[in-house]
Amino acid sequence: MPTPLFAALIALPALSATVELPRYPASSPDGSQVVFTWRGDLWRAPAAGGEAVRLTTNPADDLHACFTPDGTSIVFESTREGARNLWCMPANGGEPRQLTFGDAAVSLAGISKRPDGSVVVLCDSSREGDLYRAPRPYVVPLDGGPMARLHDAFGSHPVAGADGVVLFERGGNSWLRR
Repeated sequence: MPTPLFAALIALPALSATVELPRYPASSPDGSQVVFTWRGDLWRAPAAGGEAVRLTTNPADDLHACFTPDGTSIVFESTREGARNLWCMPANGGEPRQLTFGDAAVSLAGISKRPDGSVVVLCDSSREGDLYRAPRPYVVPLDGGPMARLHDAFGSHPVAGADGVVLFERGGNSWLRR
């Protein structure tokens, strides 16, 4: 039984098929749209139901999308250039541009606005070759620029609070543990 969020993902143009097992849903800031991964590409559909529109067509895997706060762009993970890096594209589809570069996987955590109004992407990666193999949290300017480590601690899934404080997960739990 599809959940209400995925009820919008039933009708696909030109495929006349039912979406089975859509992954990584994210809603637009106004709640009117949902973007999700299906069969390695990104799709967008009205949250209230309707036809899904394919946003990406690439042999690589495009996944874990997130809308920018103004809803005009989508940031997502992709293996287009080898390792999983972050990319940004218009919310209605179009040519994506690469935000991060490297051979260590980068995981998208979210998007936040700084007090000065600039938009940044929060992510984590194990890109520094530390002996301890846990990831560290990073921030990437949406307008372009290098990844900057948020602090010296190891951790993942950074989330910015309204007061500018960044929370993150330290350690973690294997899904194999009870």
